[in-house]
Amino acid sequence: MLSASEAHNEVLAADIDKEIYKVITRETTSSRGYVLAQDIVATRSHPPFNRVMMDGIAISFDGVSLREFKKQGIARAGEECKSLLSNDHCIEVMTGAPLPMGCDCVIPYEEIIENEKSFLLSESSHPKRKQFIHPLGVDYQKADKLISKGTLINSGALSIIYSQGLSSVEVYQLESVAIISTGDELVDLGEKVLDHQIYRSNSYVIKNEIESFFTGAIVSLYHFNDDKEEILEGLASIVQKYKVIIISGGVSKGKFDFIPQCLEELGIKKAFHKVRQRPGKPLFFGKGARGQVVFGLPGNPVSSFVNTRRHIIPLLQKSFLNSEVTTFDVFSDRELELGSDFTFFIPAKISFLEGRVVASPRLGHNSGDFSKLTETDGFFEVPAPLGRIEMNKQYQFYPWGGGIGPV
Repeated sequence: MLSASEAHNEVLAADIDKEIYKVITRETTSSRGYVLAQDIVATRSHPPFNRVMMDGIAISFDGVSLREFKKQGIARAGEECKSLLSNDHCIEVMTGAPLPMGCDCVIPYEEIIENEKSFLLSESSHPKRKQFIHPLGVDYQKADKLISKGTLINSGALSIIYSQGLSSVEVYQLESVAIISTGDELVDLGEKVLDHQIYRSNSYVIKNEIESFFTGAIVSLYHFNDDKEEILEGLASIVQKYKVIIISGGVSKGKFDFIPQCLEELGIKKAFHKVRQRPGKPLFFGKGARGQVVFGLPGNPVSSFVNTRRHIIPLLQKSFLNSEVTTFDVFSDRELELGSDFTFFIPAKISFLEGRVVASPRLGHNSGDFSKLTETDGFFEVPAPLGRIEMNKQYQFYPWGGGIGPV
C-alpha cells in the first residue's frame, strides 16, 4: 500500500492532456477569477502626460525666486494642456490635470497665499523643481508587458486591464471533467427520499470545489446505480469523451463495488488502489491510453471532499500552466493521539493568535460524518508516521476553495 506522499507524487506525475483547458473570450467586467490566456501589453505610456499630483499652482522653477505670481487661469483634469505665459505667471492646477507647458513645479495650496490677482508663496514654502509631478511614461512605456499570460485575474490585475481600455480578454476555461456518483441508495436533489435512501450530495460538492478553484469550469455530472452492466456501459462512453473522470463510491471491497473491475475492463491502467491515509484509504487512481486520468473516491462524504482537495485540485493546478498549490502553515491548538501511522487529514477552523495561524480540529464521528465541515476552513495534514498531533509543530493547511488564506 502506498503512502499518501507516494500516491500524491504518482498523481502529480500524470501528464494531463492540455486540451482540458480551452481559450475563450470573456468581457473584462466578468473575467474576475479566470486565468489570462494572453499577455496584457500597454496600449499607451503611463501616465500619458505629465500629471499634476496636488491641487495648487504650477510655475516655472526658473522664476521661483520671485515668490509672487500673477494668476493666468485654471487647469483641471480632463482639459487639454495649457501653456504658461512667462516665469512671473502661474496656473492653478487640480490633481490629475496635465501639467501646463512651461511649468516644472507644483506648489500646493497649503503653501500659498491667494490675493485678488496673484498667489504669494508663504514663508514656509521651499519648492523644488519637479515636485508633485507624475512624469510622462514613468510607470511604463507603450508596448511594455504589464501582465503575463497565466496570471489569475484578481482585483489588482483588473485595475491594469481596465486602465488599458480592454473591454474583453482571452482566458483559460477548464473543461472535459466528468463526476460520477454511484449507489442505489442515492436520490437526486428535489426528489422524495425514503427512510433507506440519502440525497446525492458528493458529486455536487466535488463540482463546487473544482469550480471554486477554476472559475467557469465545465463539469458534467452522471449517476450510476450499483449494477455492473449499467456502470460498464456508462463508463465506456465517458472515458471516450472526458479527460478527467472522478468517481465517488463503488471503489471499496463490497460485493457491489464494481468500479475497479469495470475500469480494468475498459483499459484504464491502475496506478494505485488504497493509500495509507485517513480519510480515503480506498482511493483509486488510474490512467487511460488517450491521456485520461481517473480517480475513484470513497463514497463517504468527508473522504470524498478531502481527497478531491488534497489530490485532484493540485493535479489540475499543476497542469494549469504549472500554477502553485494553495497551502500555508499552521499550528494546532491542541494535542491529540490519532492511533496509527497513517497520514491524517484533519478538518479544522482557522484563527490568528499571537502572530500564529492556529488550526482548531473539528472531528466528526467518522468519515461519513460531514456535519462538522460547516465549522471548518479546510484541513491540515499530519504526515506519517507521527500518529499524533502536537501543539508546537507546524502543519500544512489546505483551505477549501473560496475559503480563507493567512493574513
